[in-house]
Amino acid sequence: ARPSRRTSVALCAAVATKSVSGTMAELKEQGKVAFIPFLVAGDPDLETTATAIKKLDEIGANVIELGVPYSDPLADGPVIQNAATRALEKATTL
Repeated sequence: ARPSRRTSVALCAAVATKSVSGTMAELKEQGKVAFIPFLVAGDPDLETTATAIKKLDEIGANVIELGVPYSDPLADGPVIQNAATRALEKATTL
């Protein structure tokens, strides 16, 4: 059976092989900087979020920050606010 979209996003997000602090320490030791993209889960939909996570991993993201949409993202800028609103309109939840 095919996993639900919620399950596939959760599985993508849970595939981390080392800690963020371990990754950052390793990069610092090598004199490199990190590529850390940010996505709002569920924008534009969960299937696209899962695909984007996989693609970012394939192209070398060191860490992928996955934002959880919430109803009052005032501290975030308009791009993240709008992404969270779109995700919530599609009933994205933890």
